[in-house]
Amino acid sequence: MKTLIIHPEDESTSFLDIVYKDVVDKTVVKGGMSKMDVMNLINEHDRVMMMGHGSPGGLFSVGQFKYSGWRNTGYIIDQHCVPLLKEKKDNVFIWCN
Repeated sequence: MKTLIIHPEDESTSFLDIVYKDVVDKTVVKGGMSKMDVMNLINEHDRVMMMGHGSPGGLFSVGQFKYSGWRNTGYIIDQHCVPLLKEKKDNVFIWCN
């Protein structure tokens, strides 16, 4: 099972690395990509794990991801990602709200 881990680089949430330390066949994304890049990775993986800071609106980008044509809402994961995430199984979402 290919697992995508989206964990924006942030010193205050680095302790969450332990959650996915032993996950096999993983891709860890901490920043540097656009929302479209992340959405493409979601499509390519079987499971998605996300952690960091967020709100009911999604997972904050905390300034780690590129703005590329999408309205800059401050989220790397938001309502635009919901249809993609609904197709996945055994997802794990942990964020401070």
